[in-house]
Amino acid sequence: SLSERKKHSFTQEARTIDPTWAPDLSSAEVILEASNTATREARLGRKHQTELRRQHLDRLLQEMTSLGDEEDREQALKTIKGFKAQRRTHQNIHAAFKQRAPPI
Repeated sequence: SLSERKKHSFTQEARTIDPTWAPDLSSAEVILEASNTATREARLGRKHQTELRRQHLDRLLQEMTSLGDEEDREQALKTIKGFKAQRRTHQNIHAAFKQRAPPI
């Protein structure tokens, strides 16, 4: 169970992030259920991150190309595709040089 001081501190921190969020801290079961729900949503987000990233890029492209002529649209599309390629390259490099425990 959370002490009153911890509840107040947690609520203050949460409200600095999102003033509209009002967590229900009435019991440990409610807190556990909220934690489990958040964990499930985070896992789904990671599971579908490629699709979510594509949707985000499509939205960006739509915003960038809503105004302008065909040449601007093509340039915006090339720029976004370049960002995607650069991101993949950096992920591969990061994975290759990631610190790993030495074999025993």
